[in-house]
Amino acid sequence: MVGQRSSCGAHPPARHLFLGSKALGLRICEAVLSTSRHAFDRIATIDDRNDARSVYADFMALSGRHGVDVEVLAKHSDLVSFIGSGTKAVLVCGYYRLLSEELLDQPEKGFIGIHNSLLPKYRGGAPLVWSIMNGDEQVGSSLFRLSGGVDDGPVFHQWRIALSQQAAIGDLLAELEASIGNDIAALWDGIIEGSLQGHPQDGGQATYSAQRKPEDGRIDWSLPASTLHNFIRAQSKPYPGAYFLHGQEKVHVHRSSVFERPYAATPGQVLRIDDHALTVGCGGNSAIVIGELMREGNPMPVRACFKSLSIRL
Repeated sequence: MVGQRSSCGAHPPARHLFLGSKALGLRICEAVLSTSRHAFDRIATIDDRNDARSVYADFMALSGRHGVDVEVLAKHSDLVSFIGSGTKAVLVCGYYRLLSEELLDQPEKGFIGIHNSLLPKYRGGAPLVWSIMNGDEQVGSSLFRLSGGVDDGPVFHQWRIALSQQAAIGDLLAELEASIGNDIAALWDGIIEGSLQGHPQDGGQATYSAQRKPEDGRIDWSLPASTLHNFIRAQSKPYPGAYFLHGQEKVHVHRSSVFERPYAATPGQVLRIDDHALTVGCGGNSAIVIGELMREGNPMPVRACFKSLSIRL
């Protein structure tokens, strides 16, 4: 019977597998199952319903639409039996556990992954966040073969987007998701059939990026407004958002813009209070306008909570 299985037991041989989660993983599954000449025989996901980005229910619905089993990996060790023998290739997107070299070498074509950077730049964690925070002119994603190193396998294809001054991470993720969804089935077919070959990365050009924790998102008002604007938009929706403390409350920020003229002020000084935004002094005689303020997951009424220009954040 087609449907959900809570863990991996015995399976008939499968040639093409998907492993992953989240919206981009779902988009990839839909595209390959709908249009590829080498559709997935089985899909494995994780139960991530405690994550705001989860599309768990949509993954469960895939089985009914496409007649394919969707496995839920209860533990990482279930992955070994899910892969099984005779597998030609595994496409991975939204699976965050480390994979052993022995497992990576098991499929004939290996594990093919998507990394949200223009490799060899930003090998490692939170690559798109770091790229935006650093104010890069271009961001993107890479389709590559996973290897025993850190995101250092051969690259099959890259998607590039110019980073405008106002684009937030949610805008970029949506654009990348659309481009990847449009292209992935043809690229997957090329990899399976051997017409698309990966190109080695230039290790001499490699940079690395570290994983981030929620507490890393605290705003430092002593930094210039342009730096803080990149910091804020890199962590906005669908992520929890950069934050500051107002009294004992944590306030998350999901929108910002740089005040266009120099502004001499104490960093953290509230300079203007509007219905839906605050203007705050920053380092280097600059100021930033912040909006879409959230407190405990709910919109924060700005004028009701910030009533004086004597406030220092």
